[in-house]
Amino acid sequence: MVAGFRTVRREGRTPVVAPLPVPVAWPTVERHEGTIRWGIAATGGIAGRFAEAFGHLADAGEDCALVAVGSRAQGTADGFAARHGIGRAHGSYDDLAADPDVDVVYVASLQPGHMDDTVRFLEAGKHVLVEKPMALNAIEVDTMVAAAEANDRFLMEAMWMRFNPAHAALVDAIRAGRIGEVRRVNADFSIGVPFDPDHRLWNPGKGGGALLDLGVYPVTLAWWVLGEPDSVAAVGRVAPTGVDEQTTLLCGWDGGVAATLTCGIGAGGTMTA
Repeated sequence: MVAGFRTVRREGRTPVVAPLPVPVAWPTVERHEGTIRWGIAATGGIAGRFAEAFGHLADAGEDCALVAVGSRAQGTADGFAARHGIGRAHGSYDDLAADPDVDVVYVASLQPGHMDDTVRFLEAGKHVLVEKPMALNAIEVDTMVAAAEANDRFLMEAMWMRFNPAHAALVDAIRAGRIGEVRRVNADFSIGVPFDPDHRLWNPGKGGGALLDLGVYPVTLAWWVLGEPDSVAAVGRVAPTGVDEQTTLLCGWDGGVAATLTCGIGAGGTMTA
């Protein structure tokens, strides 16, 4: 299994190998009655954008509310809550996990903390939406899935492109046969970030690297359109810090279908698919 992907098996269902966010754990009770109350774990940039976007859900008539935020420092939580109009600010993730008025937690911490943070909230009885990449490797994903299943909670990776109307329309058109047979996918997600060993993209201790942080997008597109490949080959360049600065994947499917997928953090690319 590739990190960021999972063979999903459930009784009465066909096993699939798919890019998360195919939900990797289904709770016994799938429908929630009343307002769904959300909490956010972390206060960084992606957490802020999530909080800003959340307001559009209420405007669209969705029965949900952003009620709490958790941080490792009370002052940081207080500031985030004030900026985004959130009623409760917790100075630790344990306090957020113990909040009885939170149903779901969006985990927006750095990648190395995803497994521990997710398991903490699942064991506290919360459903979890975890920012991509879901974890650093398949072993961590398996641990998270086991915790979700043991606690009968919903768990999903927050891969936004799977919910993008344009992407969804593309996949629907392909599956309906309206644009013909897909024989090749070319996709790139490469950006130029000045080298800084402390920057999260260049720092292995912060889950850095091109493939883990950016490559998940072209990989998700190819898997979504074509399914699991029969072969995968990769070449890349390793940065002085040990993370992959750039990676190229050549994925092959029986019958000659192929995907060339590129990602990088040291120089910009076409950013097209």
